[in-house]
Amino acid sequence: MTTTTGGDALEAPTDPAEVALHSDLASPNLLAAADDGRFGVVSWQFPVVIAWIALGDARVGLRLDCVAYPTQAPAGQLWDLQANGALPLERWPRGGRAEQVFRPDWSPSNGGAPYLACDRVALRGHPDWARTLGSKAWDSQKTMVDYLEQVASALRGAVLPAVTS
Repeated sequence: MTTTTGGDALEAPTDPAEVALHSDLASPNLLAAADDGRFGVVSWQFPVVIAWIALGDARVGLRLDCVAYPTQAPAGQLWDLQANGALPLERWPRGGRAEQVFRPDWSPSNGGAPYLACDRVALRGHPDWARTLGSKAWDSQKTMVDYLEQVASALRGAVLPAVTS
């Protein structure tokens, strides 16, 4: 995991959101998930985290905007880890619940966001989710592990389409 935070490397972060994010990214639960090959962090520079989720033998990337974390949920989008840019729609995961989470009819017009109660963009359009979805909805007690676990669970059984040249 690359942990770049900008500024002087010896200077401790003072932004409460950055402090909380830094702590969560170093949590034993996140490190264990990476060791188990489920999900992990590629890099981060506050407020952006680049993470990965295992899809069988492959990995799909996520770019997470963590402004005002953890008061506000991260805002995620599928990410091409090799090109370091948004993952093109034709390369989005397929199968399992992938099309329900990264909905072709909703996600592209919403910054590529997952349609999940842990995502800031999806929550904006569904204020009732905090009440109706209970523990799945983001609140300030949630962590990056909670977010990545929800996305990983939703993508269980999904695959990345074959890349054609």
